[in-house]
Amino acid sequence: MMRSIFVLMLAALLFNFTLSLPVQAQDTAVKSSPIDFYQDVKPILDNRCTVCHGCYDAPCQLKLSSVEGIERGLSKEVTYQGARPIATTPQRLFIDAHTKEQWRERGFNAVLNENGSDPHSSLLYRTLLQKQLKPLPQEPILGDSFDFSLNRAQTCPSEDEYDKMIKEQPLAGMPYGLPALSGDEFSTMSSWLENGASYGERAPLDEALKTQVNRWELFLNQQSKKQDRKSTR
Repeated sequence: MMRSIFVLMLAALLFNFTLSLPVQAQDTAVKSSPIDFYQDVKPILDNRCTVCHGCYDAPCQLKLSSVEGIERGLSKEVTYQGARPIATTPQRLFIDAHTKEQWRERGFNAVLNENGSDPHSSLLYRTLLQKQLKPLPQEPILGDSFDFSLNRAQTCPSEDEYDKMIKEQPLAGMPYGLPALSGDEFSTMSSWLENGASYGERAPLDEALKTQVNRWELFLNQQSKKQDRKSTR
């Protein structure tokens, strides 16, 4: 009887100790099952990241809505800047460059670990971890530490510049101005990054989606001037 009570008390102590660990300490162990990008990682990016990083005007031109956008990385160049006197160089996915090397030549910095060293050195991991370490302040309205203005100055650091930036802006972890990833979400992202951030095979489109794609392609690529204007609006 006494032995059973001792075992139960020991289990309770271990459980409470685990709960007291920081999120990043609990999540350092790689998940036993392999992480699938399309099944496990992309839903997190879609639900927590692409609300900001899903369009051509995304901060730092970092598009997390597609593999190609993740591979392209981020740029310090502002996409839309109405005061410039001359046209800017376009940086369009699928058109202006097609490989990581080409994007690096065009001034984009990687957000994944491309040098084969510590996977925790990647910008994606460090920005997510920073929000775990410095979560949102417990206040009903965020203060002046957060700038959500349309014309705010963007901070788009490279890996070498990140430490300096985060010392100056400790609340700039991602998602910016939003709650941190949950423990499970952070664990999934960490495991994916620690295991090489591979994408695996992209599932083929089903026949219904192929039909829709073909219909849109036919509609958007008609040659009349009227259609050309409709397709570009």
